[in-house]
Amino acid sequence: MWKQAEDSGHVIYVEFCKPPFRWASAVGDFHVERYCPAGQGHTAVIRLYPSIIDQVRVNCAMPSTAAFTPFLGLSKTESYAEALGHELAHAVWILAHPDLAKLCEMPAGVDEKTAYCKGRGCRDHHAHVEMRERLIRLESLMGELEVRARATESMIWRELRAGRRAASPR
Repeated sequence: MWKQAEDSGHVIYVEFCKPPFRWASAVGDFHVERYCPAGQGHTAVIRLYPSIIDQVRVNCAMPSTAAFTPFLGLSKTESYAEALGHELAHAVWILAHPDLAKLCEMPAGVDEKTAYCKGRGCRDHHAHVEMRERLIRLESLMGELEVRARATESMIWRELRAGRRAASPR
């Protein structure tokens, strides 16, 4: 995923920061901050939330044949790699499709919930309807995008677990 993102021609920043909401549970998110109508050179950001990743990590022994469970049996560094891989999957697929990239554009410092709340309080009815329609469309696509990102995350998790087993002394 890292190589695909690097070769995409887009600028993708990775930030480690505090979660945007006190009650946040997501380990990270992805946003397009500047959409390029030509389809190349979008600017996007992946935000990872270390405090959330550290809370959800599970440190317990498990059989090597266990089914995918995010972060289960991974070190702190491996957990960060898994979270980054998940968000990179979103980046690669969204930025490869101009319609998705435009739909996912959020100006810097604005997230979907903030934009929606501002749209609800907006006196401009047209802007409110447009924001609401955009969020409804995003929500309908999120299921499909999340399935793809979860599949990538599962593959990363398995690779990390396999690497750990191969590196451990017998």
